[in-house]
Amino acid sequence: MTERRALLIGCSRYQDRSFAELAAPFHDLAELSTVLSRQDIGGYTVQRLFDVTASEARLAVSALLKEAKRTDVLFVHFSCHGWLDDTFRLHLVLRDSRSEHIEAAGFSVALLAELLEVCASEQIVLSIDCCYSGRVKRVLTHRGPSSVGLGARLQEAGSGFAVLTSADEVQAAIEPSGKLRKVGAPAPPCTSPHWSKDSGPETPTSTGTASYPSPTWRSTSDSASWGRPSSRRRPSSSKDP
Repeated sequence: MTERRALLIGCSRYQDRSFAELAAPFHDLAELSTVLSRQDIGGYTVQRLFDVTASEARLAVSALLKEAKRTDVLFVHFSCHGWLDDTFRLHLVLRDSRSEHIEAAGFSVALLAELLEVCASEQIVLSIDCCYSGRVKRVLTHRGPSSVGLGARLQEAGSGFAVLTSADEVQAAIEPSGKLRKVGAPAPPCTSPHWSKDSGPETPTSTGTASYPSPTWRSTSDSASWGRPSSRRRPSSSKDP
């Protein structure tokens, strides 16, 4: 029997004061949970984790992906700070993450790629809202073309794996006020992306998020196309979360 399961992870407050508090994650998780769980839109069983530790986030993602069946439809969302280590690899920042030891105390997107690689589900949407989130493509390589027709692809083809990011490889995430998510200053209130019933639960509209960079969509015809390590190059960018 097919299940539709969504895991939403957000973090607004951090033990390491190097990371500014964020307002967006709380609103993102609340609104996404409401919409995705509606039977006439998403019909997902939603698990929402807020201000959790990196270990708790890793275990939740691992449990979801390893327990999933081939026919299950999965939606995984992160809303938090993104931080680059000394070799410019991206890590998701959770409540107990430390900027000086991010490799050991964060949630590496390389580990996320490994967990996705062993998942049996053939219908997965991964959404990441953080600085430099486009760098996920360095660990999730694909053979198929990029596409924004995600809803139609999953409904018509019956399988697929797509990634939605709020920034490219060198962009800092921007909240609706137009301010960057900078260290040392609290983030202003913001609204999350709205999801349209007509375009399907996997397709966002831009209502209420005009200040965000244009989302980067990457999709493939099958999940086997993703999850293989790729070469890494150092960008000439700063390291703001």
